[in-house]
Amino acid sequence: MYFKHMYCRISPNLVLEDVCKTNHKDYRKANIEWGFLKRENLKKTAIEVYEPLRARFGQFYINSGIRCPTLNEKINGSKNSAHIEGNALDLRPVDYNILASQVFEYLREDKNFLVGQVILYPDLDFIHVGRYAGLSKRDFRIYEDGKYNKV
Repeated sequence: MYFKHMYCRISPNLVLEDVCKTNHKDYRKANIEWGFLKRENLKKTAIEVYEPLRARFGQFYINSGIRCPTLNEKINGSKNSAHIEGNALDLRPVDYNILASQVFEYLREDKNFLVGQVILYPDLDFIHVGRYAGLSKRDFRIYEDGKYNKV
């Protein structure tokens, strides 16, 4: 049953499978089923976050999209992670000429881009982008030396 959900389109350039991938094979089915349940949030995140960033910077690898609660617990994710509700994506630019730090600075400077929490992981060259879902608005941090430093 869950295989038919994998190809459910959530935006012009993403299907459900793109945001439900996990390297933890024991959680793949549960994660896709959870993603299907949370697909309306995922659609909003794809349209409000992924698509505008893709238009500006090109394609992104999605390191982490939705996480079912059991997967989130397995990887020691935050108990109130925006990933659980489908309100965040961890992104890495496909184009090696574009750094995650450039995307981070763009989001910081563009006050009209509605985002929630944005975290730059400079050592791993990816960025966590939370969709503004009425929770935390424009909270920018950089993860360095095991700490989330507000900027």
